Amino acid sequence: MRSEQAQSERPAASRRASASAARRQGTARKEAAPATETEEGQAITAPHTAPHDVVGTDPALEAAPSEQQAPSPAPSPGGKRSSKSSRRAPVASNRRSTRNATAADEAPRRSSRRANTADPGKKRRDMIIMGSIVGLLLLAGGLALAWPGIRRGMLLNAIDAAGEPAAAVAAADDYLAYVDFNPGHVRSAIGAQRGPIEAQIHLAQAIASPDDLIAIGTRAGLNDDQRAAAIEAAAVLIDDDITSRAYLDDDKLEEWALQRDRSDKHKDLAAAATHLIAARGTDNAAEVFAGVIQDPAAHPDILTAAIAHLPAVLSASNVGYGLALITGPNNDRVIASNALLEAITVNVRPAHIDRIFALLDHADVHVQAIGARFLHGNGMTMVSPAEQESIGERIMPYLQAEVRASKPELFAEALKATATLRLTGAREQLVKLMSEVPADSDDAATIAACLGRGFPRKGAQYEALNEDLLAKLTAALAVPASRATAAAALAQWPIRSMDGLHPALEAAVAQNDAGMDAAIHIVAELFERDDVIVKLGRDADAWQRFLPADRLRMEQFAAMQTFANESRGMRTTAGGPAVKAAKKQCTEYQAVLSQWLSPGSKQVMPLGLSTTMVKKLQGEMGIAMQQIVKATPAL
Repeated sequence: MRSEQAQSERPAASRRASASAARRQGTARKEAAPATETEEGQAITAPHTAPHDVVGTDPALEAAPSEQQAPSPAPSPGGKRSSKSSRRAPVASNRRSTRNATAADEAPRRSSRRANTADPGKKRRDMIIMGSIVGLLLLAGGLALAWPGIRRGMLLNAIDAAGEPAAAVAAADDYLAYVDFNPGHVRSAIGAQRGPIEAQIHLAQAIASPDDLIAIGTRAGLNDDQRAAAIEAAAVLIDDDITSRAYLDDDKLEEWALQRDRSDKHKDLAAAATHLIAARGTDNAAEVFAGVIQDPAAHPDILTAAIAHLPAVLSASNVGYGLALITGPNNDRVIASNALLEAITVNVRPAHIDRIFALLDHADVHVQAIGARFLHGNGMTMVSPAEQESIGERIMPYLQAEVRASKPELFAEALKATATLRLTGAREQLVKLMSEVPADSDDAATIAACLGRGFPRKGAQYEALNEDLLAKLTAALAVPASRATAAAALAQWPIRSMDGLHPALEAAVAQNDAGMDAAIHIVAELFERDDVIVKLGRDADAWQRFLPADRLRMEQFAAMQTFANESRGMRTTAGGPAVKAAKKQCTEYQAVLSQWLSPGSKQVMPLGLSTTMVKKLQGEMGIAMQQIVKATPAL
């Protein structure tokens, strides 16, 4: 027993000695180490270790400090703990290990806490400020995107709120300026019927939209003034641009224009509807306007509008409505409109000839003159030569000297129609008028132009008529009353190579200065002999000496032509004397032809002949000489 107890006490004493030594070493270290103060204000004695003792602490110790502790002794069988020496040694060792590990961990932990010493409240405030700024920016962006629409709404509200039409129009101008006349925004305002009708009309005019104006004018609930303003504005725009596709029932327009069933006729609406009908060019426009003009009870303003717009819709297919107005109940207003008369004149055709001559037989002299005016319309120039003869015969009664004296307007229009349409059927009456109309009048100049330039025609079928007319003009030169007009007509004659030209030339020269213009025209333009004009000039005596000799040369040319034709059949049977005489004659003729073709020769070529004609005869004369030589008897 005692030996077992002694054995147990020896290790205990040894442990107490070790613990005592450890306490003494720990006390020494405490005294050497500086003291630090914990957060609770208690002093802690830091163990005196070298830097490597802290930094270089074994990780295994830091990771598993429990492995460094000695196992606690088991309780004694009697339930008592072990002695102090046996318990404290491992505790002290454990504390030292714990302190070393704590000291090693403190450096990085403290440095981390020092880096994040900012106030958490300040960070929260910064985040709030940043969020507010972002929110304000988003709000500003949203407002910037929404502002144009808001502003447009404000301006439209101002149009709605305007009391007087003038104020609404001014507010509409502000809206137009803000949207920069954007058609989409403007049409949206019109479609929403913002503001009074006057403002909507102003908006539609600003973007030049007749479609919107017609849409406004056809709304229900408008008064006649408003409707008239919208329709008139649309008509004005369509005058410049007829591409409008706005639909408006023609019957409705006709109702507004005619206003047959309205006792309180609204002239402005009727005039506007009439204008729009003309601007759109509806198919029944001429009929509608003619219906207004034919109404004896038509309001003067409505009548004026219909007459003003009818010319724009007249055509060759509906000009009959215009012709009917000349004798209608309001024909005095129609006759006073030169624009309407001109429109009818342009559109009449030969198919209307009977209706036109019916006007010439009207009791009113003004209507007669207007009928004659229609005869020389542009469309009437399409008459055929046969119609020129027949119409000319029908117009002769109005080309009388008596008509010229009593109805000068009718005579002037009938004469103008005769000249414009070349109414050759009236030639006999014009030849008669040469001695009845003063030569210094405009009518005489027109007569001369018809007879001298208008009536002569090229073509074999007209040769007889041309020769007959030329002979009548030549004869008129001998009559003092018709001489000047006949000479003026001959000075314009266009047909060459006519038998009557030489007699006409001699008759013109015989009248001295009165016929010199005609003579020079015939020689220079028809005979193409400027050389003769240069030589003789306007000397009537020189011309009178020249022409008889020229006539002889012309007769000689005809004799040469006959000789050349006859000599081609000459035979030796003709006998020696005849053949010899023919050879001599042929030689003389060849010499004359050579002189005519020689520049500067005194023997000038006869008037009416050309160089080509003379050379041709010269060749025929050579053939005749060959035949004569062949026919000469052998010696």
